[in-house]
Amino acid sequence: MQLIDSDFLNELQEILEDEFCTLIRTYVKDTSARVDVLKGAIQNQDTTSVYEVAHSIKGASLNLGVTVLSELCLQVETAAREGDLTVAERLFDTINTKASETCRVLQESYLS
Repeated sequence: MQLIDSDFLNELQEILEDEFCTLIRTYVKDTSARVDVLKGAIQNQDTTSVYEVAHSIKGASLNLGVTVLSELCLQVETAAREGDLTVAERLFDTINTKASETCRVLQESYLS
């Protein structure tokens, strides 16, 4: 599975025009912050916060065609809703890595 659906993102860029760069900057900033919050929520065993943050990252990622990260967060969200944080604990490092890779690719491809 590709990290980002570039066809989807290119279409979005055409539709949003000047607002597109603002959207990318906001996604990069917010995603980095949310991943940090997710880490803290997992460490604190706060299933509600894990659910909410995973849901938020998933939704924002889906809106930009960030397929891999949205799928990972869907798995965490689903498990957290059922009160199970083992999935979040197991997937956090992958989520962190994929979020960093995604943000780097978005910045290099659309903001430079």
